[in-house]
Amino acid sequence: CSNGHTHYVQETLKRLDEKPKFESYAIRYLTDRGDKKFKEFTEEDEKVAKQAGQKLEQEFENLPIPTQKIISGDKTSRLTARNYEHYNELFTDRQLLTYGILFKRAREISDDNLSEFIITGISNSLKRNSLLVKWNYHENHKKAENVFARKSYIPRVHTVETNPVNSDENVVSVNNFLDFVTKAKDYCQNPFEKLKENGSTKEYPIQDERIAENNLWSLNCKTSENTELESGEVDYVITDPPYYDNIQYS
Repeated sequence: CSNGHTHYVQETLKRLDEKPKFESYAIRYLTDRGDKKFKEFTEEDEKVAKQAGQKLEQEFENLPIPTQKIISGDKTSRLTARNYEHYNELFTDRQLLTYGILFKRAREISDDNLSEFIITGISNSLKRNSLLVKWNYHENHKKAENVFARKSYIPRVHTVETNPVNSDENVVSVNNFLDFVTKAKDYCQNPFEKLKENGSTKEYPIQDERIAENNLWSLNCKTSENTELESGEVDYVITDPPYYDNIQYS
């Protein structure tokens, strides 16, 4: 400011008791020829965004939008320091409306397995569709970045409002993440190992192997300090550290 004092964002937000606000100034779009261009964010674009906000307000109670309180911790303190109180505040109105409708329709699918697979894909796409997403300006990597690229919540000064239902099926598209689910199910039916040979990676099918529920002996979500396993019952212990006090992993 004019007196030479540096005002940090979180200090200003706390003083004003406000959450971060963002101004839209450009839209990236796909031309009929398949070229990606930028254009100015116009009054008409603002009108469309407000209509989505009004629609969200009308439908909010009917949509499965999580409103859990953000508990301040090792990583979430960055969010609470900027007055974010609930997780739904980390999305624009358009994103909340879009995801609310997507999750609602996925939950209405009568086949439970199919419903869960689709919800898994939609959920995974959230990491590239929120106010915590930044734009990578690098010439060869112009795209919306993964929120958890650094395994933590990082509030952005400049964010990008991505469109999860875009027809380009790019890295932020829900369809892109549904493809991941499909590939994962394919892998369950036809698992393989990857080995590097002469600088390239090759896939080798695992013969007569399937990843299926009837091949699962036991699955537990609890501390390994308390199990029903008898002494000498385990042949191998395979871990994937780090854990212990590395909060974002454990």
